[in-house]
Amino acid sequence: MRTQYANGNEISLTATGCDGCSPSMVNGVLCHEHGCPEAWQDMRRECPWCGARFLPEHKDAAFCNGDCEAAYYGY
Repeated sequence: MRTQYANGNEISLTATGCDGCSPSMVNGVLCHEHGCPEAWQDMRRECPWCGARFLPEHKDAAFCNGDCEAAYYGY
């Protein structure tokens, strides 16, 4: 059974594979239940500045790193 989310965070309820739901494997893809509060930890996002795909470190992460965020907002 999994002990970490895709982004590296530890899963405390390793028997189910998620702390917020009981995900299923569909055609080899891990699928969280609808509305799972922990699903973001397994979802890749695309950086709006450079287009890189990344695993977020926190729920609201929109950029792959601080440099892209600074460039996007013109800091």
